[in-house]
Amino acid sequence: MLAILAMGYVAYQQMYLAPLERQIERQLAEQAAGEKSQKKIAALLLSAQTTRERIDYSDVTAVDKLVAMYREILNIDPDNATAKTALSQLGSAYVKLAQHALNAGNIDLAASYRDFAEPLSPSDNALIALRESITKARTTNTQQLMERQFEQRQIETLLVDATKDMSLSNGFSESAYKKLQQVLQMDSNNVQAKNQQASLLLNLFNAAKSDVSKERLSGARVKIQQLKRYQYDTEQISGLQNTINDMSRKLSSRKQQRQLEQDKIDLLTKAKRLQRETRTITINEDLRDIYREVLALDSNNSEAIAGMNNTSAHDASLARKAIEERRYSQAEKAIALIQKHTPKYTELTALNSELKSAQQSSNKSDKLLNEAQQLLSSSTKGDARREELKNIYVTLEQVKQLDKQNSKTASVLRSLESTYAKTIQQLITKKETQLVSHYFDDVADKTWPSDRLFQLKLSNDKAVVDKKKSRKVMTGGF
Repeated sequence: MLAILAMGYVAYQQMYLAPLERQIERQLAEQAAGEKSQKKIAALLLSAQTTRERIDYSDVTAVDKLVAMYREILNIDPDNATAKTALSQLGSAYVKLAQHALNAGNIDLAASYRDFAEPLSPSDNALIALRESITKARTTNTQQLMERQFEQRQIETLLVDATKDMSLSNGFSESAYKKLQQVLQMDSNNVQAKNQQASLLLNLFNAAKSDVSKERLSGARVKIQQLKRYQYDTEQISGLQNTINDMSRKLSSRKQQRQLEQDKIDLLTKAKRLQRETRTITINEDLRDIYREVLALDSNNSEAIAGMNNTSAHDASLARKAIEERRYSQAEKAIALIQKHTPKYTELTALNSELKSAQQSSNKSDKLLNEAQQLLSSSTKGDARREELKNIYVTLEQVKQLDKQNSKTASVLRSLESTYAKTIQQLITKKETQLVSHYFDDVADKTWPSDRLFQLKLSNDKAVVDKKKSRKVMTGGF
């Protein structure tokens, strides 16, 4: 019995107690491991939160460590919502950083931030849009780079040509200056172009000073005009101009007077050369400037006075042409120039009167045309309508006398012709024979844009003749 009992206890221990003890040990081990994992997760989350609060997103190494913490948490607990949310938020933050970098024009940095965001929040809609934006920006950037490279080649060619022009000129080279100006239009900060332009203008200014020192005042004035045109230092130009003026006042000796006379001759010779050219507004202004310079040297110079009147005569012809073509504002400008430079010009009063008369005629003709257009749209019938149409033609004749260039006249005349044709056609249809005859009498011997009314009359006359023949046949010729 003892042996059997012993054997039974051993069997009980092996078959029931031992497995139960192992299961309890496993459960205790798993519980201990779980508690340890939770403690580790809590510690990692706390450390990650602390790091995240003071993280600098541009410090990629620090961010990598932060990402590694969250990855480690997910290795322990793949469903940890805090770690997942944190990684997604980091991805969104890098998407925003990439967008800011792209807006600032830093495409490479934007791409780096995008690459960092890809594994963190791959399904972010903003990330999808960001990919497209970076692709477009790179395409645009490539095109802009090609354009800049082409422009740079142009700049280099212009700089080489300008340098060559400067080396071939003794002083100021206008062609070189213009080429340098082209360079600055493409690259406003080009140092070489700025320096070479400054050098050219300084050479021109020094040449003007040299002319002054040698009493070549005409040449100095020409150079000063160039300097003004190229917006050289106004203070230096003013100082040089004052020097010229002082020198002019001091030229009292015979030698100095001869020099002044030579200056006048030079200026008047230059004016004669310009007079032989086709007169344009620019040439007219240049001539006026020359004559003013001569008058500054000799206020009673008859040739310069006649020349000034000649420039005003050119402006007067431009004013009259502008008046004729109804360009009244341009006519006013031309007359203002005459008033400014030659207030005693003999035709000035007449010009002002012509302009005023033309403007009044224009206003009056516009008013008459507006009245005519209103009459055309009138709904009057019968004889009253006929008188209205006759009055419209009379009105148009008045407008032609007042303002020959009024473009509206032809349009209203065409409308009147069309109205006559439509009215007569309606009367023909209604067999208003007598009224039709009156209307044809009204339009006869008048000038119309087309032969529409004439053809209508021919057609009507033929119809009348055909009708008479038809009646004659029907009555047997009696």
